[in-house]
Amino acid sequence: MSVQLVFIGEFTSNYNPIVGVVADEATALKLFHRHTEHKISWEQIAVSDATETPAPGSLLWVLIQGGPLSPTAYSNPSPVAAYADKGRALEEIARRKQLYGEELLLWRVPLGTIDFTAPDWSYAEA
Repeated sequence: MSVQLVFIGEFTSNYNPIVGVVADEATALKLFHRHTEHKISWEQIAVSDATETPAPGSLLWVLIQGGPLSPTAYSNPSPVAAYADKGRALEEIARRKQLYGEELLLWRVPLGTIDFTAPDWSYAEA
């Protein structure tokens, strides 16, 4: 099962943040035509642990390449995986760190939510 991560800005620019996630390409295309001022683009990403589309408003846990000090993690993120279950996402972060030394951020993005202010989707344990 996959979803569409929605970005604003040009892919070739240094500012191309994630502004939300939608269930399908048709919805992303509607946003593209409805909000031409934002230069919307989207990227399909598999939800690794889901067999069907999560309900609207469900949190998706997106792994972003680059640690918290990465200069481009927020302005030009590079998503590497998405999960419906936070526990599975945390396990994958630990696995990649152990195997590859990879630094990843965990973002929580509600399915069906679009926020053109490009909020900080970061998740941190309290």
